[in-house]
Amino acid sequence: MKKTISFLSLLLFFTVALKAQTTISIPDTNVSANTVVQLPVNSGPLEIYSLTMHINYDTSVLQYQAIQNNPFENVGVYTSNIDTTNGEIAVAWFSTTKVDITDKLFDLQFLYLGGTSAVSFTGTNELTDINSAPFNITFVDGSVSILTDVEEVSSKIPNNYELSQNYPNPFNPSTTINFALKVTSQVSINIYNNLGQKVANLFNGSYSAGFKSIQFDASSGSRRMASGIYFYRITAIGIDGSKFLQTKKMILMK
Repeated sequence: MKKTISFLSLLLFFTVALKAQTTISIPDTNVSANTVVQLPVNSGPLEIYSLTMHINYDTSVLQYQAIQNNPFENVGVYTSNIDTTNGEIAVAWFSTTKVDITDKLFDLQFLYLGGTSAVSFTGTNELTDINSAPFNITFVDGSVSILTDVEEVSSKIPNNYELSQNYPNPFNPSTTINFALKVTSQVSINIYNNLGQKVANLFNGSYSAGFKSIQFDASSGSRRMASGIYFYRITAIGIDGSKFLQTKKMILMK
């Protein structure tokens, strides 16, 4: 009997010790005023059978629009309660069929009015596995704040020009493009479709050396771009006569 109890105790210990761990996070995001922003609720790969989540935001800064890319709506029992007066989002879901999550639970879509708002987890937040056991979760709050046309990412001066891959990619409707200037340069950043036609100009002007960031919103103004493959190109002419031209591919997926 003692051996049986010891074995069960040991099994329970390892079950608890090996309890699935994950981090649920909302990124800090900088956007232009009066534009639509989608905030991913990131998770990493998971197999889940139930979810309870409560998220707060500042209604003077963010105007709720929708929960996008939601894999829970058509499986099991799903409910959501959106309090747009107090800035509270409550989501609950459970099912006997698992939902496989690749990298995020869903996207929160807002109209950004200007200013700064925390987007925070509050109250009861829980995900469970096939055994109805809750995951061991670390929750990381995010925020939304204003973005100037080109944001200074770092005060350091790079040794070379550089154009980074946009993030997120694929995206809908907005994504961030980072680039580096080794000297003060005349910069032009344009978006092209797969026929080589220019469909948007993101920036055209002079900027000092440094690491920069600019956001592209495919739904802003008159753009309203369709899903597909696009290319973004930076042309930089430095005050020292140096030149930089690079193009990268990005995917708009609605």
